[in-house]
Amino acid sequence: MNDQHLALVKEVHRKAIEQRRAEGKLDVPEPPPIAHTELAELSRDHELHREWETYRKHVSGWIEMGIEGMCVLVKRDAILGWYGRWEWAYIKALEMVLERELEPPFLIHKIRSEEQASYLDELHTPWPRSHSPLAKTA
Repeated sequence: MNDQHLALVKEVHRKAIEQRRAEGKLDVPEPPPIAHTELAELSRDHELHREWETYRKHVSGWIEMGIEGMCVLVKRDAILGWYGRWEWAYIKALEMVLERELEPPFLIHKIRSEEQASYLDELHTPWPRSHSPLAKTA
């Protein structure tokens, strides 16, 4: 997904949230962002536990180096590279997999001083009915 498409998706979601708030269906405020120093651990049995711990260990240094906004490719304890776009890191990871230099799972994550938190309970809220003549009616 390119930046233009991502911006469009974010705008559609923002408008949907505003509409739900106006209708009184979303009274939960946006959660505050999480500082990079406060990132939670993943459970030890999660397949990306080591990669995430490596990210958490190094993120402060990367921000101090001035590379916030770059995407990092991590496999276990190894930093495999920094990339200007997530897609570039993914392409490199796929090339490494094809060359048998890398096996999944691996982590690609954007270096940020703050991570945006999300409430997941909204996932269980039914979507509004569509006004499209092609939509099934409930």
